[in-house]
Amino acid sequence: MKPDARPVFEKALSLEQAGQCEAALGAYLDALDLDPENMDIAYRAATALLRNGHLDEAVSQLRRIVFVDPDHIGARANLGNCQLLLGDLGNAETNFEHVLQVAPNNHNALYGLASVRLKQGRAEAAQAPATQLAALIPDSVPALTLYAETRAHDPQASAAIAAFRKALAIDRSYAPALTGLADLLIRRRRGPEARGLAEEATRLDPANPVAWKILGEAFQLNGAFEDAYRAFDTAHRKAPGDASHLVRLSVVSRKLGELGRALAHAFAAVVMDPGNKAALNALGAALTGLGESTLGRTVLQCAANWARLDADTLARIRGVMDRDAKLPLTPKMPETGTTNEPEKAG
Repeated sequence: MKPDARPVFEKALSLEQAGQCEAALGAYLDALDLDPENMDIAYRAATALLRNGHLDEAVSQLRRIVFVDPDHIGARANLGNCQLLLGDLGNAETNFEHVLQVAPNNHNALYGLASVRLKQGRAEAAQAPATQLAALIPDSVPALTLYAETRAHDPQASAAIAAFRKALAIDRSYAPALTGLADLLIRRRRGPEARGLAEEATRLDPANPVAWKILGEAFQLNGAFEDAYRAFDTAHRKAPGDASHLVRLSVVSRKLGELGRALAHAFAAVVMDPGNKAALNALGAALTGLGESTLGRTVLQCAANWARLDADTLARIRGVMDRDAKLPLTPKMPETGTTNEPEKAG
């Protein structure tokens, strides 16, 4: 390490140990400017970039490190983490697998590999690294939760339930375990317990759309459709770019007999995500419920064929919405409900 870089680097280490993450990042970058070829500084700077959410910059540094040293375990594992967060799942999986070839018990890579495979919809393939990780650190709440998620779709799911409950016995405030267990219990039609867990999750992390979505599903399972609507609406406001929340709002609106609102939500979902089969099905069902059976069949046929609506069909649907002033183009939320989000959240 160059002499003028060392005191700056040591300052960065001290700031990091004191929990001053942003200041530490600045100091690491200053040290890197003074000694750009030093891989220790580069790795620390890249890790600080990752922790502070500067993913693209972190990827650039980490790629440079693994190019120079392909078996730099820490850099390659962190590169996999960045790629996982950026949605580059194929490259993330490759990097985690490379790490595990060199260090088979690396916790970071085991967690990352299982997480990638879960996101890819490969829960069975995720089980091996998740099981290995849970055996290595059996009292780790994140590891137990990850293992449970890989087993949540087993026919009996008893292993998943046990792992979720063990995680919550260690740390009741771990929101992913609360939402994971609640989601599993909903699939097993155990609505009251699922609702309680989901409500805990929304109190702990009110900005989390997943918690509100699962709470809505629990209400829906229990037949509390207005409360379900309010929870789904909150989920939508937390994640307005996710069309699935609009689909759920449409379905619940039909349950409430609010067909105009159901149409508006479903149409918005299709506009947002034209190839979304669930959105097309919700749109077709709303049109059929409004007496537009021919148009509804056209939409449902598109859904069955995984096709998109053409411009003429979209225009006809807009015409249905425009003709009837009773169909709200801007859906409204019911006035009543029991969800307990603070008024300032949103």
